[in-house]
Amino acid sequence: MKSVFLAGATGLLGSAILTKLIEDSEISKICVLLHKNKLKIHSEKIHVIDAGIEIRSINLSGYDVVYNCVGEKVNDKNMYPVNVEYAIELLRQCIKHKVKTYVYFSSVGSYGAKRYSGKISESTPSFPKNYYEFTKKIAEDKLESECKNIRLLILQPSNILATSNTSSVLLPSLLKLLKNGIVLVIGRKDGWLNYVSDEYVANIALKLPWSEAGHFKFILNTPIKYRAALTILTRNLCLNPVKLVIPVWVSIAIYQFFNYSFKLFAVKFFDVIPRKIYEIDNNVYFQSEAQIFLEGLGKVDAVQLYQKIAERLPMINHNRYM
Repeated sequence: MKSVFLAGATGLLGSAILTKLIEDSEISKICVLLHKNKLKIHSEKIHVIDAGIEIRSINLSGYDVVYNCVGEKVNDKNMYPVNVEYAIELLRQCIKHKVKTYVYFSSVGSYGAKRYSGKISESTPSFPKNYYEFTKKIAEDKLESECKNIRLLILQPSNILATSNTSSVLLPSLLKLLKNGIVLVIGRKDGWLNYVSDEYVANIALKLPWSEAGHFKFILNTPIKYRAALTILTRNLCLNPVKLVIPVWVSIAIYQFFNYSFKLFAVKFFDVIPRKIYEIDNNVYFQSEAQIFLEGLGKVDAVQLYQKIAERLPMINHNRYM
């Protein structure tokens, strides 16, 4: 039987992984670090440790795999301590107690890809654009340099959608436009949407430590063309929205204006618009060099992902769009 240790069990990804671990009959013990939030999932397999205690005092002896789903993306002051220092200290504890595998969840953001960068894989040079991306990149490098006598797996998911959580909201900005009968298209080029479901990431995380992978770093993503995703969503929702086509130069002007306003006034509202334009008018897509190997562990299907999104939407008055 197998024993695993999970840090960050109450987060979006951690909750999905914990569910998969509980369902796995070969997992006999799951130790979770719990800070403030109470665990909503219950099982006889689960053993809870207060996350407030020092990492150095945690005994990891006897655990086959340690998952680190802990991360900070909002508070700049906490990013380095959480994303880097915590990850390194947990690795050192794994090495000290002879844990077989350490799984660290990073992000495709560590590559700092610009909007016209094209295909990004694990061998692409990294140029982080912001502090969050910088801390993720630093953590990856430090973990790799300190990794001794232990198997290190770095998973880099793209934007994660909580498809396993029926109460979550998926793609709210895009779906709000669709439900109001509008499709926003920028220029003639067709951008990529880079999303992956928490369920798929959890499946890979569950199977990868027990596989014979030749890599240690994996991009997890289900890229799809923006207009293809719109077709799936509108077809499943029986919508016929009005298409608004914005020239590229207009989108760039809007992006720069609101981005400048955000920096000048530090108002979070202004940051929403440039991020959404960036998402639509974006030819970057992330794909792992080990894609064939990953498909053997879990089916990568963007079409099913967006069909599931459409099925999860509340009922809409379809007559409005016919």
